[in-house]
Amino acid sequence: MRNQLIDIIRFIAAIAVALFHFNCYNNPISPTWYSESVKFGWLAVLFFLISSSCIALDAYNPKNVITLS
Repeated sequence: MRNQLIDIIRFIAAIAVALFHFNCYNNPISPTWYSESVKFGWLAVLFFLISSSCIALDAYNPKNVITLS
């Protein structure tokens, strides 16, 4: 069963990672407010690792397995 809230948060985190990588090399043409707002985009990767682990554990939970017997 999919959790739509987690999907939305993961989408926002994906955008944060993309914007972080766009600004990764201290792009001289990006405004200061942009650089300051995306400098913690690397935390979204940590969120992906933790949320993926939780989703995998939930998916492989024995309570969720359907048996054919």
